[in-house]
Amino acid sequence: MWPVRGLRRRGSAPDDLYLVGEKGTIWRKKGGAWSLVLPAPASAKLLTVSGCGAKEVYAVGGAVVLRSSGDGFSELNIDLTNLVNGVACGPSGSALLVGDGGQKQRLVSGAWIDEFVIEPYDDLHAAWSDGTGSFWAVGGDFHGPKAAGVRRKGVVARYGPGTVPGDVQ
Repeated sequence: MWPVRGLRRRGSAPDDLYLVGEKGTIWRKKGGAWSLVLPAPASAKLLTVSGCGAKEVYAVGGAVVLRSSGDGFSELNIDLTNLVNGVACGPSGSALLVGDGGQKQRLVSGAWIDEFVIEPYDDLHAAWSDGTGSFWAVGGDFHGPKAAGVRRKGVVARYGPGTVPGDVQ
């Protein structure tokens, strides 16, 4: 076996997990056994995986968005405005893609809605759903080397109903 760096894991149940990583690598644990998904459904580095349920799993990285309905992964044809770093599943078949330069796309009623023109415009690295209809994204200027004496800029974004009381610090 070769070393695989940068794995991310997610699944629909404790005994149904996915790991993604370099060169389109996807591992799946079903029951007590791990298996490598072959052939690799993409050659790109996969950065994040999110399971909405046993029959809806997304894996993303770069210009690739993959979806599994439980029997293998296939690439989705989505008009991306930039590279994708993160994905999160929300309630009722919703999902969020985030990425570089403010890449934000939400899956609503089976259609991907591009929200690139809505703030924030920062690089977004990860997404999360709170399960109530709100999505959260985090990111900032972490791609380049840190300059001495200069604080990096981070961003926390939220899309959803209602407001968040107080400040995020």
